[in-house]
Parts: sequence; structure tokens; C-alpha cells
Amino acid sequence: MTATVSPGRRKLLAAGLSAATLPVTMRARVACAVTTTPASSSVFAAAATSYAAAAPSPPGARTSFALIGDLPYWRFELANVPALLGEMAEQCAFGIHVGDVKGGSEPCSDALLESRLALFGQSRIPLVYTPGDNEWTDCWRPAAGDHDPAERLAWLRRRVFLREAPWLGPPERAIWQQLATPAAEPLLARGPVRQSDIEGGPPENLMWTAGGVLFLTLNLPGSDNGRRSPLDDADRLERDAHNRRWLEQAGQRAERASLPAIALAIHANPGFGRGIDPSRVLGDDGYATFRHDLAQLNARFSGHVLVMHGDTHRFRVDRILPRLTRVECFGSPFTGSWVRIEVIPQRPMPFEITVRPAAPPRDESTP
Repeated sequence: MTATVSPGRRKLLAAGLSAATLPVTMRARVACAVTTTPASSSVFAAAATSYAAAAPSPPGARTSFALIGDLPYWRFELANVPALLGEMAEQCAFGIHVGDVKGGSEPCSDALLESRLALFGQSRIPLVYTPGDNEWTDCWRPAAGDHDPAERLAWLRRRVFLREAPWLGPPERAIWQQLATPAAEPLLARGPVRQSDIEGGPPENLMWTAGGVLFLTLNLPGSDNGRRSPLDDADRLERDAHNRRWLEQAGQRAERASLPAIALAIHANPGFGRGIDPSRVLGDDGYATFRHDLAQLNARFSGHVLVMHGDTHRFRVDRILPRLTRVECFGSPFTGSWVRIEVIPQRPMPFEITVRPAAPPRDESTP
């Protein structure tokens, strides 16, 4: 039988690499760890690259964080969350949840949302959270309780983002100061700051530095950026404008501090296969403006950009533009795996992405 070699593997072999050079967890889950968008799909398509190990970095130059999202959706998944949080705390300095802490058919009631936020609040490491569509834009649906989406977002802002510590888990800023980039502005060295603290934007848009990299979140939810909800276009256009300014701020601050990379977390899968020029997008597309703004950031910023999202529940890593990589995390029902990202600022590609299994929940009936 003739062995079939995938295009991604051929690229690795041509570069003198093999799957054996990749982290074991990556080999087990995704073989070569990187996929590419079809060349015919859009101008975003680019050659694949590998995440093979490089020379060791100086001590203290690295940090690592966990990426999760779109969980828990069902009651049986709730039992997995404590074990997942425990694994993250043992292996990472902080975590990011890219939204959807509940299923779309679960009620958007105060009680249910409060219980999910309290669950993630038990994390032993800081857990940055950005809202998903199931928490606000889709709450108008009868199965979700027929809520006003704008009111649900206002509730989330009060409950999470307008607090002294606008994240979940340990509230002490001293934790973040240990992770901060020395060259960063003092404001960003104290942990996540709100866009509303700097230029009057929404409080859920956050920015901080860790491990030599600038991080930020944007409120970019699923369901076509809220276009499928009763929200009017003015809401989306206002959020798009705030998101554009926050991206611009990130690029400017990262350049001033000579940081090698920017890591961006959003909820929605922004549809990278549809192109970057909003004037050429056919039909309705709530993410056209974001893709264009992201491409502009990539063109102006000299370092690497990592885009992290959930929404479509399919783990993937692909190179979108020469200095722009996308990683989508696992989601329901795949709650037994999570993504660990190590930041190694000395490398041309500063992010080493691996898949980690979470320990199964303990059976309390077993001695």
C-alpha cells in the first residue's frame, strides 16, 4: 500500500522536520498542529508552518496561559469544570475563556449566569473572560428566556467588568505584576485594564501584558456579531468603532514598548475565508469590518499577531497571514481537552500551542 503524505506533512519534511519534533500532545491530537485555509477561499490563505521546538530561552522569559471557551453547555459537563480548572492552574499562569459559559437553550437568568460565573470564579489562577453570544446577544430567544440583549450585557458589565478586578478567579493585582512585561507601560503592568478606563469604550474590552506580549480582548460575539438579535445596527457599529480603536491602541502600545507580539481574544469565529475588504463582501457579514481592521493591524505592527476565538467548537491552528495566526479552542461537548499556549518572546513565532487533556472528574463512590 502506498502511504499518503498530507500537504502539511510534506512542508514539514521539506523543512527537515517531522511530527516527532512536535510536542507529544500536539502529535496525538492534530499531527502537524497546523492547517491552512484553502488557497481559493480568500486572500488570507498562506503557507503552513510548524511549531517545532527551538533552542531553550533564558530563564524567566516565558509564561504560559490556558485557552478555553464554549463550555459548559449541559449539566453533565459541569462536573468536568473543576478538574479542568485544576489542570490549568497546575500548568499555566492565567487563563482566557472566550465566552459562552452556558448553552444557547439554557435560560439567561441572573441565577444561572451567576452560578456559571461563580464556578469559574473558583479558578486558582486569574481567568480573563470575554462575553459570548449565549450570554447576551442570543438571550432574546424564547428558549433562553426572552431577555433584552442590551440588558443582559449591562448585567454582565456590572457583575464582572466594572468590578475592581475585571476578571474571574483571584482578584489580587500582585499576581499580574509578577507576569507583566518590564518594558510595558505601568498602566498595563498592573493586570487587565478596561477600555473605558483609557478612552471611554466598553469595560469588557481589556488590555494587559504578560511574558513579553500585549494581550487584549474585544466584545465580538457570535450570531453574526449580534445581527441576528433585536439589537439595532447602531449597537453593532458602535462596538465595531470601539473595537477598531482598541486594536489601534494595542498596535501603538506594543510598538512603543518594542513587544514582539499581540494576542487577541474574541468569542466569534470571524469567517477568515471571506476576505478582508468590506466593500467586496457579498451579502450580510457582521465581521467584515473586524477582518479589515485586523489586517490593517497586521500590516502596521512589526510583530506577530495571535487571534484566539471559540464559537464553532472546532480546535484548529492556522496561519491566516504571514504574521497572523489563528487558534480556535475546544468547546462543548469536547470539554475533556484544553489548549495551553506558551509565550516565548525570543522566537519568530512567539506562541507554542499544545493540546492538554483534563483529568476526568473523580467518582466519589470509589474509595
